[in-house]
Amino acid sequence: MKILHYTPVYAPAWKYGGPVLCSSQLCETLVKFGNSVDVITTNAGIDDFPDNKRTIRNGVSVRYMGFNYFLGIHSKNMEKYVEKNIRSYDIAHISGVWQPTTYKACIDCVKNNIPYVVSLHGSLSPYSWSQKTIKKYIYYLWRERKNTSNAAGVHFTTMAEKDETKSLKLPTLSSIIPNGVDTEFWDYNELLGKNWRKNNLIDKDTFIILNVGRLHHKKGLDLIPEILGKLPNKDWKMVFVGNDDNDGTKQNLIKKLKEKNILDKVMFCPLVDPTILPSIYSASNLFILPSRHENFGNVTVEALSCNCPVIVSNHVGVSSELILSNSAWKLPLNIEVWTKLIKSFLENPQLLNRPKNEARNWVKKNMDINITTKLMYQFYENVISLNTL
Repeated sequence: MKILHYTPVYAPAWKYGGPVLCSSQLCETLVKFGNSVDVITTNAGIDDFPDNKRTIRNGVSVRYMGFNYFLGIHSKNMEKYVEKNIRSYDIAHISGVWQPTTYKACIDCVKNNIPYVVSLHGSLSPYSWSQKTIKKYIYYLWRERKNTSNAAGVHFTTMAEKDETKSLKLPTLSSIIPNGVDTEFWDYNELLGKNWRKNNLIDKDTFIILNVGRLHHKKGLDLIPEILGKLPNKDWKMVFVGNDDNDGTKQNLIKKLKEKNILDKVMFCPLVDPTILPSIYSASNLFILPSRHENFGNVTVEALSCNCPVIVSNHVGVSSELILSNSAWKLPLNIEVWTKLIKSFLENPQLLNRPKNEARNWVKKNMDINITTKLMYQFYENVISLNTL
């Protein structure tokens, strides 16, 4: 199968979050299964990539195009490529709702009778609609409604995401496929975990509470000082790994941590290359994600794959699935409830003990990238076959 993957951002633009890693792993695995995949994207978040030069990245053909930013990411070269070459593909997979550069691609697919699948990545959730609401309603009626209604299929990552969009009456052909993770890459490594602690001057017996991802209001991080401030004065450390999203979240966090007199128990680390993250997951005792909204929550699956237990809010898309791993807890956004559970783990660490590799085996069975890629390929086949009737 010849597949066009059309997305505004792509690896290694890690600053744009989980979808970047998920889409790149999907494309790489599709190639591994014998498909031809061309990624057309921009050089947003990447330095020193020549405009429109074909690059082979982990077996995938990628063109990083120049772009400008106006009401989102816009790239004339991406649009020109699709207009000229779309007829050579069996199917297009389009990511980037609310991005103006996707409109032309959708139009050209329809014009040339090439079916396309849209991955929403939570962009049409109630939380997303609550941000810049008026602008989004105008843009949706102007362009985005046509983009989604003309799609041959819609990809949801969880049942929660599908339920959130019922009122929009999206195309009936859809598939719920979780974001896959490379479980060979995301694996527990005791030695690397110990070395990470040593390099960061954290004692081997210190209880590490971890959060990975951009520092943004949506992530619910402003609740963490309230949660941590009520914990007993034991040997624990809170570690944040991720860049400030420039919405005031980090400054607010530091202010609140000072007020609670626990800033010395908190460590801020910048965004790191994904190759470093397994060491940090392996070093940690507990991962927490109190998001106000999370379409999926890739980092929680990565943590579980590295045998790190997780606590998530009930606003994390994959939360209902995670609790089946027996190493995840799903909680409402109630500070007292979060504090009580974390306190119980601090006082009785054995409560986090699970059969060896139980969480990891659950991820391998349900969300390994090879499994989810096969599901996506089957969805492509279904879309193509219905489009040729």
